[in-house]
Amino acid sequence: MTPMAASPLSAGPVLPPSPPSTPMGRAHHAEPSADPHPSPPPTQAPRPVPTAQARPAPTPMEPSSATPVTMGHSWAMTQGRPLVLVAGGSSISVSTADLDALAASLTAAAGQLDTAAAHVRSAKTDAEGAPVPADIIAQDPSNNMAIIAQTGSSLLPDADSSFVAGLVELPVAAFERKRDALISACDDLLTGAGSLSAASSVLTSLAADVSACSLMYTDAENGATVRADADVGARAHGPSQEALAAGAVIGSGLLLTAGVWLPTVVLVDILTAYGLMPDDAQVVLENLQLLLKSDITSEWAMSNLIGLACLGAWARKGETGREGATIQEFLRASASQLDARATAELPPEVQVGSRKVPTSSLTPMQRVAYALALESEKAGATRHGEPTALLIAPHNRRGATGTAVRVPPGPQDPFGLGSDIAAQDLTGSRIDSPPSTASELLDHARTIKGQARADGAGAISILRTDHADGTRSWVVVVPGTTEWTSGDTNPQDLQTNLQAVSGRPTDMEAAVVTAMRQSGIQPGEEVGIYGHSQGAMTAVNIASDPAVTENYTITSVLTAGGPTSGVALPDGTRALHLESTSDVVPGLDASTNPVTPNRATAYVDTRGGGAHSESVYADAVRGVESNEQAFADYSRDLSGLTGAGEQGATTTEVVFDVTREY
Repeated sequence: MTPMAASPLSAGPVLPPSPPSTPMGRAHHAEPSADPHPSPPPTQAPRPVPTAQARPAPTPMEPSSATPVTMGHSWAMTQGRPLVLVAGGSSISVSTADLDALAASLTAAAGQLDTAAAHVRSAKTDAEGAPVPADIIAQDPSNNMAIIAQTGSSLLPDADSSFVAGLVELPVAAFERKRDALISACDDLLTGAGSLSAASSVLTSLAADVSACSLMYTDAENGATVRADADVGARAHGPSQEALAAGAVIGSGLLLTAGVWLPTVVLVDILTAYGLMPDDAQVVLENLQLLLKSDITSEWAMSNLIGLACLGAWARKGETGREGATIQEFLRASASQLDARATAELPPEVQVGSRKVPTSSLTPMQRVAYALALESEKAGATRHGEPTALLIAPHNRRGATGTAVRVPPGPQDPFGLGSDIAAQDLTGSRIDSPPSTASELLDHARTIKGQARADGAGAISILRTDHADGTRSWVVVVPGTTEWTSGDTNPQDLQTNLQAVSGRPTDMEAAVVTAMRQSGIQPGEEVGIYGHSQGAMTAVNIASDPAVTENYTITSVLTAGGPTSGVALPDGTRALHLESTSDVVPGLDASTNPVTPNRATAYVDTRGGGAHSESVYADAVRGVESNEQAFADYSRDLSGLTGAGEQGATTTEVVFDVTREY
């Protein structure tokens, strides 16, 4: 599907208040303000400290009678254009209680209109079936049977009856006229524009949107979770009892072949032939075998297989803008259900980044992902052999530019910091127009995956800028998943995804930091990191680990379409997270991003499919970057790092192939 093009939003939707202008440029990386909410200049009214009054978190998976059903407007705030909402730092002060009260009032008003419509329908039925009252008949000389019986005719002379009837409305005719007028008025109240039903539908739809707005602000403040019934579209695609029964049978078949991968093709044919899963279900089912083989998830997966397929098919359409929240809540509830079994499989302490931490300090989703990561590593070793090393090979567009180095796999040597890596004098390819905005960096990053020279290798990129004053700065670009199996030669795979969500050290983290060391990045030289999808997790895991930040000055992080809530970034690192409301990937950590003075999350509306690609994210934010403060701040920071528009600055790029060796 062709991505929806973004248009400037200056004349369209209303955006939330912009955060205070705090440049992210190179001069500010080492000295974060002592006051996280700086006062504005004297000529401006003070901005409020964030005081979003989030309501208490609802009981998971319980529908709320106060939550209106999403009807959808015949009009749209976005008017067909992506809508960017920024919620971060000290930029927003919203009372979600007020929003909830407004939604409840709108819902109550809609209910009163529905009650009125019911009364109108009853009145119409009564009017249609009511006989002409006897007293009216008695007053009508043309219908008074007693007089007719006595005189043999009506009181109106035959010759004049039509003439008189035309001049005087007789009682029965007047009654029928009023009855018709009443029925017509009832029809006007019940159907068409301006009717009670139409007004009720609009109020209900408005209430749903106000509730969705409240949920978004509540999520931004980490004060609540999204209810599973936040979008009725998921239920509309729910499985039938027959499908659930078929799922149990298919799940049993998958379980029997959990250690054999090729027979899955037959099961794919069965599912796709009957429309139970999309045509490209091969990858999905291969990874379902991992869930079915695990003692932690096998029972859950067997009972939910077809439900998962239907939910996935609905989410892939990306038509409602609620897919991300729905999948996030589904995973949160599932992780809570599976947490006890996962915890029992893990030791009291686990390796998270460079540190050992209590297993109890992880979230339920992290514990489940950690246990599955261990099983994924075993499955990969069974299929491909035990990995012995990571090979990180630098090159530029013309060919090799330095010496490839080897480090142990990430779980054995977190971030590769236990290995002796010498800085190399790498010659990069000249970048004549270095990226200066988030959208430009996303556009540039899309080209990295195709630059891997080795078969079955992942790729990362490092941009180096030599400034006219002799200083250097850097931007590290980490692409997303390119391989959907576990443990193959390309470490940008499912195994790394599970490790990264859980916090377990990954091969990609080790490869990125090793590439940074090969490039010769020195302490004090400013570094920005960008990551998409899996790369987003890699970026925040690196930027948050104290063993890395002791040696590198990471001033900014940009992520797109990745689950990034599981880490706390240092005060000196500013982050901008891009998440599409239709993209399910950012919700795979089953929680929303924390809101701090140095972190902002931009929620992008990209309904219509293809919500996860970098091109869709780039198009969604293109054109609004100069209007929204969070983007403007990031653009200033990025321009400082890449030297965009800077006289005398030179930017070059080196790409690193990353390969697992066995």
